[in-house]
Amino acid sequence: MKLLKIITVATITILLTLPLHADMVFMLYGFKIGQNISNPTNQLGAPIKTHKFDDGYVSHVYKMSDHVLIVTADNTRPELIWAIQLEGKSNPRGLGLGGIDLGDPVRTVIERYGQPDKKTPAVDEATGKPVENVVYYAYHRNGNFSLEARDDRVTSIKIAYNGPDAKRTDKIDFRKFLETVRAKDLNAIGRYIYADFALNTPTESHRIRTSIIHALANDPAIREIFFDPDHGVASLRDGDVVSSALRIQMNPGNTGYVYKVTKNGRRYELFFVDGYEGWVLKYIYVEK
Repeated sequence: MKLLKIITVATITILLTLPLHADMVFMLYGFKIGQNISNPTNQLGAPIKTHKFDDGYVSHVYKMSDHVLIVTADNTRPELIWAIQLEGKSNPRGLGLGGIDLGDPVRTVIERYGQPDKKTPAVDEATGKPVENVVYYAYHRNGNFSLEARDDRVTSIKIAYNGPDAKRTDKIDFRKFLETVRAKDLNAIGRYIYADFALNTPTESHRIRTSIIHALANDPAIREIFFDPDHGVASLRDGDVVSSALRIQMNPGNTGYVYKVTKNGRRYELFFVDGYEGWVLKYIYVEK
């Protein structure tokens, strides 16, 4: 098992034969960059190993039957997830990288994301030596992820914060958001969810303490607010929107669009902010 934070080798092959179409990816294994570093422990139990690098970065390793999950915090925000890595033979389908899972052939990566901007022998960070028969593929020029493969099969997937997504739009597409929730594609919905999402009522605030996907699938309060057929977001239609407006607050990251909705005797506020990953839902306020 390797903790791969930064990989450098002397020989780098730059592949320019195909246009790059890599994307920024902020969610892997259901967890999001920017979530609290304790969320994996809340869901998976204590890590089997914690490793602190010389520069202050800290990685926590979680062992499953056929793969490991590694979450890393950088040296500026030790309480937040900065990078997420999967390593092993396989993982639960759909929790990989945009349809790419451990064990998939490398050609599926090329078909999905184009040629990598770097292809090198993988390096074991602990020893500084190449790992036999393992190839490292980096998508850092237009993306924020890398992969490793042995015998042309993906054995490692990693995403890390690499700046904001350049493809962000000027305003949230609220209709598309509602369509995504109604389709109940948890991965697609997860991309809309703020890392520290809150479900607020007049008396309490409920936050996600696990992965985004786990909460959407298993947290009763989160499932109800999104999928309840009478009162959930999935039940909303364009005609239910009372108003939408730009909302500016004093705290950083709290400027965005609020959509006010009335449905079946309840009032809702859905507040979206333009974050580093694009427009995401920061909170839902519900008043019965």
